[in-house]
Amino acid sequence: MRLRKFSRDLEPLALASLHDEQVELEGEVITPFVSADPEVLARDGYVAGNIDTGSTFFAPDADILLSDRFLDAHCFRLQAPERGRQDDLIGLAFEPTDLTSDGRHVEIRGVLWLDRATAELRYMDYGYVNLPFDATQRHVGGLVEFRPLPDGRWIVWRWYIRTPLLERRRVLGEPYAPGKTQVQIMRIREQGAEVLEVMPAGTRRAGKASLRGTVLDSLRGAPMAGVRVFLSGTSFAAVTAPDGSYSIDAVPPGKYAASILSPRLDSLLLDSPSRELTLSGGEEKLMDFGLPSLRTFSGQLCAAPMTSDTLAVVFGVARETGGAAARGVTIRAEWNEILRAGTDVVRVRPITDETMTSETGRFALCGLPAETPITIRVRRGRASVAGLQVHVRPGEARRVDFTLRAR
Repeated sequence: MRLRKFSRDLEPLALASLHDEQVELEGEVITPFVSADPEVLARDGYVAGNIDTGSTFFAPDADILLSDRFLDAHCFRLQAPERGRQDDLIGLAFEPTDLTSDGRHVEIRGVLWLDRATAELRYMDYGYVNLPFDATQRHVGGLVEFRPLPDGRWIVWRWYIRTPLLERRRVLGEPYAPGKTQVQIMRIREQGAEVLEVMPAGTRRAGKASLRGTVLDSLRGAPMAGVRVFLSGTSFAAVTAPDGSYSIDAVPPGKYAASILSPRLDSLLLDSPSRELTLSGGEEKLMDFGLPSLRTFSGQLCAAPMTSDTLAVVFGVARETGGAAARGVTIRAEWNEILRAGTDVVRVRPITDETMTSETGRFALCGLPAETPITIRVRRGRASVAGLQVHVRPGEARRVDFTLRAR
């Protein structure tokens, strides 16, 4: 991982920068920062020391937020964003169950902001309560921002914590309180880091390499646009253009696993293909990806690969009303075979083919006739619990899902 750490001194009113130090680091990092033990913080609070000798402020990390002690000492509630701001987010606010300011230890409160549509965690902001001096969250608090990697894992992408630099000063003009002092915030110290690049463990930046290629849908015989191509465990990724091409540049040398993500894969009930590769400094490697052909695809679903392009496959998932997999139900295909003598219809013969759903509710009916109306029925025992009619093209793999009526 390559990241930039920073330390800034800010003017307390406008938060203008007075001094800024930055350094770029590269190495193997598991967590961006580690806080104190949850038991210690629950007992002693989130600030150690005092105004005169200096204070250490602790930020909440994942271990703290998920600890039993934190959950016992804090309550949670939903919080909407300010009107007209971040309407795509919904907040989960947390605060101490005891908010009295009777001199007890310093606590924290804040908000976990989630994407309203996907419930993915975007960022967390927090501040301190029961401080022995007056300060707002702008002066004393922090932020932790989260982002997903292309392979679906999440990391802390950026974080900072703001703490005050305090000074005790004598109050002038107080004739009845000679020697009286008050605490003033002289500066705000902002410390944090942001991730610049995520690389596989063991790699180092050297001559940069690139990966290029094309993604093809062999079932449709067409390039695939909008497919995410990524190197697993890193931030290196690209999205294919309308012609199916992609390019991932500035990749450090090393060993990687390249994968693709696409709704088309999900619709075909296929796992994301993964291919290992080694990149050398300055190398431009070509790597194409393709969804399987009908022959290969049917070989994965059916007892034997289909060899005729005039036939088709109907596959899918059957689920119960509550969403659980419908295991061991019968999926039956029914159609009529028309026997002709010249242009005359001699006889109409009903044909059926059936299969059973797997433990995950999946099924496949292979070798079905194309350009023929086919009725697909789902049967549990002797009762038909779902059904529909399909019309498939030659060489087509059609997905059909069922939600079964309650028993």
